[in-house]
Amino acid sequence: MSTKRPLVIVRWKDARADGSWGDAKEFHKPANCYSVGWIWVEDDEGLTLAANYSPDDDHSHSTGNLQYILKSTIVERKIIRKATK
Repeated sequence: MSTKRPLVIVRWKDARADGSWGDAKEFHKPANCYSVGWIWVEDDEGLTLAANYSPDDDHSHSTGNLQYILKSTIVERKIIRKATK
């Protein structure tokens, strides 16, 4: 399979919420999150991953399961498959 976009796994931090009773000290930390997808859009503030897309029509309307992640929350990014031409 070839694609013009890199496939990545991104580790990032997110806010948490819980309405139950508990220990605030145990709760007081961000959630560790992992997302996998093709980098569809990237700028100085963030990146949009597409978990699904059709290689038959490489345009923004042929994507599914889009996710926007703020770069300030990204801890690590690993390339799973490099983009091809």
